[in-house]
Amino acid sequence: MSPQQASERIEAVITKATEALNKVIERAQFNAYNAILKRLKDLELDNDGYIKQNNTNRKIIRDIGKDFDRSLNASGYTKGLNDFVASMESIDAVNIAYFAAIDDSAIANALFIKDLQRQTIASVENMLLDSGLESQVKQPLLNILNQNVNTGGSYSGMVQQVKDYVVGTDDADGKLLRYSKQITQDALNNYSRAYQNAVGNSLGLVFYQYVGGLMKDSREFCRDRVNGYFHYLEIESWAKLEWKGKNPLTTKSSIFVVLAGFNCIHQVLPVSSSAVPSDWINRAVDLGFYKG
Repeated sequence: MSPQQASERIEAVITKATEALNKVIERAQFNAYNAILKRLKDLELDNDGYIKQNNTNRKIIRDIGKDFDRSLNASGYTKGLNDFVASMESIDAVNIAYFAAIDDSAIANALFIKDLQRQTIASVENMLLDSGLESQVKQPLLNILNQNVNTGGSYSGMVQQVKDYVVGTDDADGKLLRYSKQITQDALNNYSRAYQNAVGNSLGLVFYQYVGGLMKDSREFCRDRVNGYFHYLEIESWAKLEWKGKNPLTTKSSIFVVLAGFNCIHQVLPVSSSAVPSDWINRAVDLGFYKG
């Protein structure tokens, strides 16, 4: 299996997993909006359609937080997240097949991979189920509702605000979907690259190929490097550069995992020195990264 083939298969796994989760989230957002709307119909209004500023209405708003949680659970949101993180097993299968083609004795550190999986799952759950969901999605929703009750806002205006926030508009996804898209693709790509880097290091491989497809909005950073072969010391040196979308946590060690930064779909796969074209070997020698 070539690096390009491995990258394409990994990208296919990640695309399938994220698209499936996105569909679950879209359904969850719609269900959440309907549950909220049903509760909002209990609000007391004045004759002009404005929300009365009273304790009864404030209690209704407090209860909406529970409605939001219940609607997500009922829509299969948690199961969708579990299915999403389960795709790491498919990523593992591709990486195992790739490294077996390089060295049939290549064996990933089982304890490291299991720990990496646990870390990735915990991170995703923290951001999309626990504190992240609370602070980034649920609390801003409650702020919208509280603000309208506390100021005696228009009922119809508030309902439209809630719909735009929860479900989305023609120009923007609902909040939960927007938020998840910032996390999910990067979580799996970073997991895959961490796996690859760990096995590459265990095999003593010093060259990497930058592989993956290019899109209309691909960064110049990626366009300049895709399909190229680079010594690990050169890759470490990239951490000192600046480019749009760079992850602020980029260091000479983490760059093998975060690579070009947010939403980067590329892989930097370890390769045998014998598989590196001579012109790329000579380039690494000329730049002082490799002695040959």
